Amino acid sequence: VSETLSSHDPDSLVATTVATAAIVAMNPDKSRVLVRENFDAVYGICREKQILLSDSAVAVVIKRRLASTTSMAQVYDIERDVKLELGIEELGMVASASIILKLSDLVQRGLSTSDGAMYTKVGHLQAIIESQADKGDFDAIEPQHLFSLVRGYGVLGKVEDMAHIAAFIKKHNQGQMDARLYDEMLRWHASNQNVKEVLALKEEMEKLRIPHTSGTYMSLFNCLHKFYPHLIKKYYDEMRQSGINIEGTLYARLLKTFIDLGEKDFVAHLYQEMKQKELQGINTFHPRAIPPLLKNFTHDKHKADEIIADAGRRGQLSAPTVQSAVVRYYSTTGRYDEIAKLVANVPGKTSQLYCALLNHQVKTNQRDAFRDLFQEIKNAGIAINSQVYLVAIRAFSKWRDKENMAAILEDARASNITHDDNFLVAVGEGFSSLGNTE
Repeated sequence: VSETLSSHDPDSLVATTVATAAIVAMNPDKSRVLVRENFDAVYGICREKQILLSDSAVAVVIKRRLASTTSMAQVYDIERDVKLELGIEELGMVASASIILKLSDLVQRGLSTSDGAMYTKVGHLQAIIESQADKGDFDAIEPQHLFSLVRGYGVLGKVEDMAHIAAFIKKHNQGQMDARLYDEMLRWHASNQNVKEVLALKEEMEKLRIPHTSGTYMSLFNCLHKFYPHLIKKYYDEMRQSGINIEGTLYARLLKTFIDLGEKDFVAHLYQEMKQKELQGINTFHPRAIPPLLKNFTHDKHKADEIIADAGRRGQLSAPTVQSAVVRYYSTTGRYDEIAKLVANVPGKTSQLYCALLNHQVKTNQRDAFRDLFQEIKNAGIAINSQVYLVAIRAFSKWRDKENMAAILEDARASNITHDDNFLVAVGEGFSSLGNTE
Protein backbone atom coordinates (compact mmCIF):
# COMPACT_ATOMS: atom_id res chain seq x y z
CA VAL A 1 0.00 0.00 0.00
CA SER A 2 2.76 2.42 0.97
CA GLU A 3 4.61 1.74 -2.27
CA THR A 4 1.47 2.35 -4.38
CA LEU A 5 0.60 5.57 -2.58
CA SER A 6 4.15 6.88 -2.83
CA SER A 7 4.35 6.24 -6.58
CA HIS A 8 1.01 7.76 -7.64
CA ASP A 9 -0.25 11.30 -7.87
CA PRO A 10 -2.18 12.14 -4.65
CA ASP A 11 -5.15 13.37 -6.71
CA SER A 12 -5.33 10.19 -8.76
CA LEU A 13 -8.17 7.70 -8.49
CA VAL A 14 -5.65 4.94 -7.72
CA ALA A 15 -4.26 6.77 -4.68
CA THR A 16 -7.72 7.58 -3.34
CA THR A 17 -9.05 4.05 -3.90
CA VAL A 18 -6.06 2.24 -2.39
CA ALA A 19 -5.75 4.57 0.63
CA THR A 20 -9.47 4.37 1.34
CA ALA A 21 -9.55 0.57 1.04
CA ALA A 22 -6.53 0.18 3.33
CA ILE A 23 -7.88 2.45 6.06
CA VAL A 24 -11.42 1.03 5.92
CA ALA A 25 -9.87 -2.44 6.30
CA MET A 26 -8.57 -1.25 9.66
CA ASN A 27 -12.01 -0.10 10.90
CA PRO A 28 -12.00 -0.96 14.62
CA ASP A 29 -15.72 -1.87 14.41
CA LYS A 30 -15.39 -4.50 11.71
CA SER A 31 -11.82 -5.68 11.43
CA ARG A 32 -9.09 -7.32 13.45
CA VAL A 33 -6.45 -5.72 11.27
CA LEU A 34 -5.51 -3.25 13.98
CA VAL A 35 -1.72 -3.19 13.90
CA ARG A 36 -0.94 0.37 14.97
CA GLU A 37 2.18 0.62 12.83
CA ASN A 38 0.25 -0.31 9.67
CA PHE A 39 -2.40 2.30 10.27
CA ASP A 40 0.09 5.01 11.18
CA ALA A 41 2.16 4.27 8.07
CA VAL A 42 -0.78 4.47 5.66
CA TYR A 43 -2.37 7.47 7.33
CA GLY A 44 1.00 9.24 7.53
CA ILE A 45 1.36 9.08 3.75
CA CYS A 46 -2.23 10.31 3.29
CA ARG A 47 -1.48 13.32 5.49
CA GLU A 48 1.85 14.06 3.90
CA LYS A 49 0.58 13.85 0.30
CA GLN A 50 -2.93 15.21 1.12
CA ILE A 51 -4.57 12.20 -0.52
CA LEU A 52 -8.34 12.59 -0.79
CA LEU A 53 -10.00 9.97 1.42
CA SER A 54 -13.59 8.79 1.22
CA ASP A 55 -16.05 9.69 3.96
CA SER A 56 -15.89 6.07 5.24
CA ALA A 57 -12.11 6.25 5.59
CA VAL A 58 -12.27 9.58 7.43
CA ALA A 59 -14.81 7.99 9.77
CA VAL A 60 -12.34 5.19 10.58
CA VAL A 61 -9.61 7.73 11.35
CA ILE A 62 -11.97 9.54 13.72
CA LYS A 63 -13.30 6.36 15.38
CA ARG A 64 -9.81 5.18 16.24
CA ARG A 65 -9.13 8.47 18.05
CA LEU A 66 -12.53 8.68 19.72
CA ALA A 67 -12.11 5.38 21.57
CA SER A 68 -10.53 6.89 24.69
CA THR A 69 -12.27 10.29 24.78
CA THR A 70 -14.12 11.31 27.95
CA SER A 71 -15.33 14.82 27.11
CA MET A 72 -17.00 16.77 24.33
CA ALA A 73 -14.01 19.10 24.13
CA GLN A 74 -11.79 16.14 23.20
CA VAL A 75 -14.24 15.05 20.50
CA TYR A 76 -14.33 18.56 19.00
CA ASP A 77 -10.50 18.72 19.09
CA ILE A 78 -10.25 15.39 17.25
CA GLU A 79 -12.68 16.56 14.57
CA ARG A 80 -10.74 19.81 14.11
CA ASP A 81 -7.36 18.02 13.96
CA VAL A 82 -8.49 15.46 11.36
CA LYS A 83 -9.94 18.20 9.16
CA LEU A 84 -6.65 20.12 9.31
CA GLU A 85 -4.54 17.00 8.72
CA LEU A 86 -6.51 15.98 5.62
CA GLY A 87 -7.28 19.47 4.34
CA ILE A 88 -11.06 19.02 4.39
CA GLU A 89 -13.62 21.61 5.39
CA GLU A 90 -16.60 19.45 6.41
CA LEU A 91 -17.15 15.85 7.42
CA GLY A 92 -19.37 13.61 5.35
CA MET A 93 -22.32 11.51 6.47
CA VAL A 94 -20.43 8.53 7.91
CA ALA A 95 -17.87 10.58 9.83
CA SER A 96 -20.55 12.98 11.13
CA ALA A 97 -22.64 10.04 12.36
CA SER A 98 -19.60 8.69 14.25
CA ILE A 99 -19.06 12.05 15.96
CA ILE A 100 -22.73 12.32 16.96
CA LEU A 101 -22.87 8.78 18.37
CA LYS A 102 -19.80 9.50 20.51
CA LEU A 103 -21.20 12.81 21.77
CA SER A 104 -24.51 11.08 22.54
CA ASP A 105 -22.69 8.36 24.46
CA LEU A 106 -20.83 10.92 26.59
CA VAL A 107 -24.08 12.72 27.45
CA GLN A 108 -25.90 9.47 28.27
CA ARG A 109 -23.10 8.35 30.59
CA GLY A 110 -23.15 11.70 32.36
CA LEU A 111 -19.58 12.56 31.33
CA SER A 112 -20.70 15.70 29.48
CA THR A 113 -23.75 17.90 29.06
CA SER A 114 -25.25 18.61 25.65
CA ASP A 115 -24.44 21.96 24.06
CA GLY A 116 -25.20 24.15 21.07
CA ALA A 117 -22.24 22.81 19.12
CA MET A 118 -23.63 19.29 19.31
CA TYR A 119 -27.01 20.51 18.06
CA THR A 120 -25.25 22.17 15.11
CA LYS A 121 -23.48 18.91 14.26
CA VAL A 122 -26.72 16.92 14.36
CA GLY A 123 -28.26 19.55 12.08
CA HIS A 124 -25.27 19.21 9.72
CA LEU A 125 -25.84 15.44 9.46
CA GLN A 126 -29.53 16.05 8.80
CA ALA A 127 -28.67 18.46 5.97
CA ILE A 128 -26.37 15.86 4.35
CA ILE A 129 -29.05 13.16 4.55
CA GLU A 130 -31.78 15.45 3.20
CA SER A 131 -29.49 16.51 0.36
CA GLN A 132 -28.90 12.89 -0.63
CA ALA A 133 -32.65 12.21 -0.46
CA ASP A 134 -33.32 15.20 -2.73
CA LYS A 135 -31.02 13.61 -5.30
CA GLY A 136 -33.22 10.51 -5.28
CA ASP A 137 -30.66 8.38 -3.49
CA PHE A 138 -32.35 7.92 -0.10
CA ASP A 139 -32.20 4.11 -0.17
CA ALA A 140 -28.39 4.26 -0.25
CA ILE A 141 -28.36 5.87 3.22
CA GLU A 142 -27.23 3.37 5.86
CA PRO A 143 -29.77 2.71 8.67
CA GLN A 144 -26.97 3.44 11.15
CA HIS A 145 -26.76 7.06 9.96
CA LEU A 146 -30.50 7.56 10.37
CA PHE A 147 -30.20 6.01 13.82
CA SER A 148 -27.38 8.44 14.70
CA LEU A 149 -29.62 11.34 13.70
CA VAL A 150 -32.54 10.13 15.83
CA ARG A 151 -30.29 9.44 18.80
CA GLY A 152 -28.58 12.81 18.50
CA TYR A 153 -31.86 14.71 18.66
CA GLY A 154 -33.11 12.37 21.39
CA VAL A 155 -30.09 12.97 23.64
CA LEU A 156 -30.48 16.70 23.10
CA GLY A 157 -34.13 16.48 24.17
CA LYS A 158 -35.22 17.80 20.76
CA VAL A 159 -38.15 15.42 20.41
CA GLU A 160 -39.91 17.65 17.85
CA ASP A 161 -36.84 17.49 15.59
CA MET A 162 -36.76 13.74 16.18
CA ALA A 163 -40.42 13.43 15.14
CA HIS A 164 -39.66 15.51 12.02
CA ILE A 165 -36.89 13.07 11.07
CA ALA A 166 -39.26 10.12 11.55
CA ALA A 167 -41.79 11.73 9.22
CA PHE A 168 -39.01 12.42 6.71
CA ILE A 169 -37.90 8.76 6.75
CA LYS A 170 -41.48 7.50 6.37
CA LYS A 171 -42.02 9.83 3.41
CA HIS A 172 -39.03 8.44 1.53
CA ASN A 173 -39.04 4.80 2.62
CA GLN A 174 -41.32 3.46 5.36
CA GLY A 175 -39.27 0.25 5.34
CA GLN A 176 -36.31 2.10 6.89
CA MET A 177 -38.39 2.64 10.05
CA ASP A 178 -37.48 -0.64 11.71
CA ALA A 179 -37.82 -1.80 15.33
CA ARG A 180 -34.46 -0.27 16.25
CA LEU A 181 -35.49 3.22 15.13
CA TYR A 182 -38.92 2.94 16.76
CA ASP A 183 -37.31 1.78 20.02
CA GLU A 184 -34.91 4.71 19.94
CA MET A 185 -37.77 7.17 19.47
CA LEU A 186 -39.79 5.47 22.22
CA ARG A 187 -36.80 5.72 24.53
CA TRP A 188 -36.48 9.49 24.25
CA HIS A 189 -40.21 10.21 24.31
CA ALA A 190 -40.39 8.09 27.48
CA SER A 191 -37.44 9.98 28.94
CA ASN A 192 -39.38 13.20 28.39
CA GLN A 193 -42.58 11.65 29.81
CA ASN A 194 -44.44 12.10 26.52
CA VAL A 195 -47.02 9.43 27.32
CA LYS A 196 -49.27 10.26 24.37
CA GLU A 197 -46.39 9.95 21.88
CA VAL A 198 -45.16 6.70 23.42
CA LEU A 199 -48.58 5.07 23.17
CA ALA A 200 -49.08 6.39 19.62
CA LEU A 201 -45.72 4.96 18.50
CA LYS A 202 -46.53 1.59 20.04
CA GLU A 203 -49.88 1.55 18.23
CA GLU A 204 -48.11 2.48 14.99
CA MET A 205 -45.69 -0.43 15.43
CA GLU A 206 -48.65 -2.78 15.87
CA LYS A 207 -50.41 -1.51 12.74
CA LEU A 208 -47.21 -1.93 10.70
CA ARG A 209 -46.54 -5.32 12.31
CA ILE A 210 -43.14 -4.22 13.55
CA PRO A 211 -42.18 -6.68 16.30
CA HIS A 212 -41.87 -5.36 19.84
CA THR A 213 -38.58 -5.91 21.66
CA SER A 214 -37.49 -5.78 25.29
CA GLY A 215 -36.49 -2.16 24.53
CA THR A 216 -40.05 -1.37 23.45
CA TYR A 217 -41.44 -2.53 26.78
CA MET A 218 -38.60 -0.90 28.72
CA SER A 219 -39.67 2.48 27.34
CA LEU A 220 -43.33 1.77 28.10
CA PHE A 221 -42.57 0.94 31.72
CA ASN A 222 -40.20 3.91 32.04
CA CYS A 223 -42.90 6.27 30.83
CA LEU A 224 -46.03 4.83 32.43
CA HIS A 225 -44.27 3.90 35.67
CA LYS A 226 -46.48 4.42 38.74
CA PHE A 227 -48.90 6.88 37.15
CA TYR A 228 -50.72 4.37 34.92
CA PRO A 229 -50.79 1.10 36.90
CA HIS A 230 -53.59 -0.46 34.83
CA LEU A 231 -51.56 0.02 31.62
CA ILE A 232 -48.39 -1.32 33.24
CA LYS A 233 -50.11 -4.56 34.18
CA LYS A 234 -51.72 -4.80 30.75
CA TYR A 235 -48.41 -4.40 28.93
CA TYR A 236 -46.59 -6.69 31.35
CA ASP A 237 -49.06 -9.48 30.55
CA GLU A 238 -48.76 -8.69 26.82
CA MET A 239 -44.96 -8.87 27.04
CA ARG A 240 -45.09 -12.23 28.80
CA GLN A 241 -47.52 -13.66 26.27
CA SER A 242 -45.35 -12.52 23.36
CA GLY A 243 -42.39 -14.47 24.72
CA ILE A 244 -40.05 -11.47 25.07
CA ASN A 245 -36.77 -12.49 26.68
CA ILE A 246 -36.38 -10.56 29.94
CA GLU A 247 -32.76 -9.83 30.81
CA GLY A 248 -30.97 -7.82 33.50
CA THR A 249 -31.87 -4.22 32.66
CA LEU A 250 -35.54 -5.04 32.01
CA TYR A 251 -35.80 -6.99 35.26
CA ALA A 252 -34.35 -3.97 37.08
CA ARG A 253 -36.98 -1.73 35.49
CA LEU A 254 -39.79 -4.16 36.37
CA LEU A 255 -38.64 -4.38 39.99
CA LYS A 256 -38.60 -0.61 40.36
CA THR A 257 -41.97 -0.25 38.65
CA PHE A 258 -43.76 -2.83 40.78
CA ILE A 259 -42.18 -1.75 44.09
CA ASP A 260 -43.41 1.78 43.34
CA LEU A 261 -46.88 0.30 42.77
CA GLY A 262 -46.67 -1.34 46.21
CA GLU A 263 -46.73 -4.86 44.70
CA LYS A 264 -44.34 -6.39 47.25
CA ASP A 265 -45.48 -9.98 46.72
CA PHE A 266 -45.06 -9.64 42.97
CA VAL A 267 -41.55 -8.22 43.45
CA ALA A 268 -40.74 -11.24 45.63
CA HIS A 269 -42.04 -13.47 42.81
CA LEU A 270 -39.81 -11.73 40.25
CA TYR A 271 -36.84 -12.08 42.60
CA GLN A 272 -37.33 -15.85 42.84
CA GLU A 273 -37.68 -16.07 39.05
CA MET A 274 -34.41 -14.15 38.63
CA LYS A 275 -32.66 -16.47 41.09
CA GLN A 276 -33.86 -19.53 39.17
CA LYS A 277 -32.60 -18.10 35.88
CA GLU A 278 -29.26 -17.21 37.45
CA LEU A 279 -28.82 -20.85 38.49
CA GLN A 280 -29.22 -21.72 34.80
CA GLY A 281 -26.34 -19.38 33.93
CA ILE A 282 -28.52 -16.50 32.71
CA ASN A 283 -27.42 -13.01 33.76
CA THR A 284 -30.56 -11.53 35.33
CA PHE A 285 -29.15 -9.31 38.09
CA HIS A 286 -28.15 -5.88 36.80
CA PRO A 287 -26.67 -3.56 39.49
CA ARG A 288 -29.80 -1.39 39.16
CA ALA A 289 -31.88 -4.35 40.40
CA ILE A 290 -30.33 -4.17 43.88
CA PRO A 291 -31.90 -0.87 45.11
CA PRO A 292 -35.55 -1.92 44.53
CA LEU A 293 -34.87 -5.37 45.97
CA LEU A 294 -33.39 -3.92 49.17
CA LYS A 295 -36.30 -1.50 49.39
CA ASN A 296 -38.75 -4.40 49.04
CA PHE A 297 -37.03 -6.54 51.67
CA THR A 298 -36.04 -3.76 54.08
CA HIS A 299 -37.72 -5.54 57.00
CA ASP A 300 -36.53 -9.03 56.04
CA LYS A 301 -32.96 -9.11 57.32
CA HIS A 302 -32.29 -12.62 56.00
CA LYS A 303 -33.38 -11.76 52.45
CA ALA A 304 -31.66 -8.37 52.44
CA ASP A 305 -28.37 -9.87 53.65
CA GLU A 306 -28.72 -12.57 50.98
CA ILE A 307 -29.17 -9.89 48.29
CA ILE A 308 -26.10 -7.98 49.51
CA ALA A 309 -23.97 -11.14 49.76
CA ASP A 310 -24.98 -12.22 46.24
CA ALA A 311 -24.17 -8.75 44.91
CA GLY A 312 -20.72 -9.07 46.49
CA ARG A 313 -20.25 -12.51 44.92
CA ARG A 314 -21.03 -11.00 41.49
CA GLY A 315 -18.58 -8.16 42.08
CA GLN A 316 -21.40 -5.61 42.10
CA LEU A 317 -20.50 -3.92 45.41
CA SER A 318 -18.05 -1.82 43.42
CA ALA A 319 -20.98 -0.24 41.51
CA PRO A 320 -21.94 3.19 42.93
CA THR A 321 -25.65 2.39 42.53
CA VAL A 322 -25.28 -0.73 44.67
CA GLN A 323 -23.04 0.95 47.26
CA SER A 324 -25.48 3.80 47.84
CA ALA A 325 -28.44 1.38 48.05
CA VAL A 326 -26.65 -0.73 50.67
CA VAL A 327 -25.80 2.41 52.70
CA ARG A 328 -29.46 3.49 52.58
CA TYR A 329 -30.58 0.04 53.71
CA TYR A 330 -28.11 -0.08 56.63
CA SER A 331 -29.06 3.48 57.62
CA THR A 332 -32.81 2.71 57.52
CA THR A 333 -32.39 -0.41 59.65
CA GLY A 334 -29.98 1.18 62.15
CA ARG A 335 -27.00 -1.02 61.23
CA TYR A 336 -24.53 1.85 61.35
CA ASP A 337 -21.46 -0.33 62.02
CA GLU A 338 -22.07 -2.10 58.71
CA ILE A 339 -21.88 1.27 56.91
CA ALA A 340 -18.44 1.88 58.37
CA LYS A 341 -17.30 -1.61 57.28
CA LEU A 342 -18.61 -1.10 53.73
CA VAL A 343 -16.98 2.32 53.34
CA ALA A 344 -13.67 1.01 54.70
CA ASN A 345 -13.53 -1.56 51.89
CA VAL A 346 -14.45 0.84 49.06
CA PRO A 347 -11.31 1.70 47.03
CA GLY A 348 -12.63 5.07 45.84
CA LYS A 349 -15.79 6.92 46.82
CA THR A 350 -18.01 8.33 44.08
CA SER A 351 -20.42 11.27 44.27
CA GLN A 352 -23.30 8.78 44.45
CA LEU A 353 -21.83 7.04 47.50
CA TYR A 354 -20.99 10.38 49.13
CA CYS A 355 -24.61 11.43 48.59
CA ALA A 356 -25.89 8.33 50.41
CA LEU A 357 -23.43 8.88 53.28
CA LEU A 358 -24.44 12.54 53.59
CA ASN A 359 -28.12 11.56 53.70
CA HIS A 360 -27.32 9.06 56.45
CA GLN A 361 -25.59 11.75 58.51
CA VAL A 362 -28.54 14.12 58.08
CA LYS A 363 -30.91 11.37 59.20
CA THR A 364 -28.80 10.60 62.27
CA ASN A 365 -28.20 14.31 62.97
CA GLN A 366 -24.38 14.11 62.75
CA ARG A 367 -23.69 17.78 61.96
CA ASP A 368 -19.94 17.77 62.51
CA ALA A 369 -19.48 14.53 60.58
CA PHE A 370 -21.59 15.97 57.75
CA ARG A 371 -19.43 19.11 57.52
CA ASP A 372 -16.25 17.03 57.62
CA LEU A 373 -17.49 14.68 54.89
CA PHE A 374 -18.59 17.54 52.65
CA GLN A 375 -15.15 19.10 53.04
CA GLU A 376 -13.59 15.71 52.24
CA ILE A 377 -15.52 15.66 48.96
CA LYS A 378 -14.16 19.08 48.02
CA ASN A 379 -10.60 18.20 49.07
CA ALA A 380 -10.70 14.92 47.13
CA GLY A 381 -11.57 16.76 43.94
CA ILE A 382 -14.72 14.67 43.45
CA ALA A 383 -17.09 16.16 40.88
CA ILE A 384 -20.00 17.40 43.00
CA ASN A 385 -23.30 16.85 41.22
CA SER A 386 -26.63 18.59 41.70
CA GLN A 387 -27.87 15.83 44.01
CA VAL A 388 -25.02 16.37 46.49
CA TYR A 389 -25.72 20.12 46.54
CA LEU A 390 -29.41 19.33 47.10
CA VAL A 391 -28.63 17.15 50.14
CA ALA A 392 -26.32 19.85 51.54
CA ILE A 393 -28.91 22.62 51.14
CA ARG A 394 -31.60 20.53 52.83
CA ALA A 395 -29.23 19.56 55.65
CA PHE A 396 -28.09 23.08 56.53
CA SER A 397 -31.68 24.29 56.20
CA LYS A 398 -32.78 21.62 58.69
CA TRP A 399 -30.02 22.72 61.08
CA ARG A 400 -30.82 26.41 60.43
CA ASP A 401 -27.22 27.06 59.45
CA LYS A 402 -27.48 30.26 57.38
CA GLU A 403 -23.75 30.65 56.83
CA ASN A 404 -23.20 27.20 55.35
CA MET A 405 -26.38 27.43 53.29
CA ALA A 406 -25.11 30.63 51.68
CA ALA A 407 -21.70 29.02 51.08
CA ILE A 408 -23.28 25.96 49.41
CA LEU A 409 -25.41 28.18 47.21
CA GLU A 410 -22.36 30.15 46.07
CA ASP A 411 -20.48 26.91 45.34
CA ALA A 412 -23.42 25.63 43.33
CA ARG A 413 -23.69 28.87 41.38
CA ALA A 414 -19.98 28.80 40.58
CA SER A 415 -20.14 25.23 39.28
CA ASN A 416 -20.93 24.36 35.67
CA ILE A 417 -23.80 22.11 36.74
CA THR A 418 -27.30 22.57 35.41
CA HIS A 419 -29.42 22.41 38.58
CA ASP A 420 -32.84 20.79 38.39
CA ASP A 421 -36.14 22.02 39.82
CA ASN A 422 -35.71 20.02 43.04
CA PHE A 423 -32.53 21.92 43.88
CA LEU A 424 -34.08 25.32 43.17
CA VAL A 425 -37.17 24.47 45.25
CA ALA A 426 -34.97 23.31 48.15
CA VAL A 427 -32.99 26.59 48.01
CA GLY A 428 -36.21 28.62 48.00
CA GLU A 429 -37.79 26.67 50.85
CA GLY A 430 -34.58 26.68 52.87
CA PHE A 431 -33.98 30.42 52.78
CA SER A 432 -37.70 31.14 53.21
CA SER A 433 -37.81 29.01 56.37
CA LEU A 434 -34.94 31.10 57.75
CA GLY A 435 -36.81 34.32 57.02
CA ASN A 436 -34.61 35.31 54.08
CA THR A 437 -37.31 35.79 51.43
CA GLU A 438 -35.04 38.04 49.37
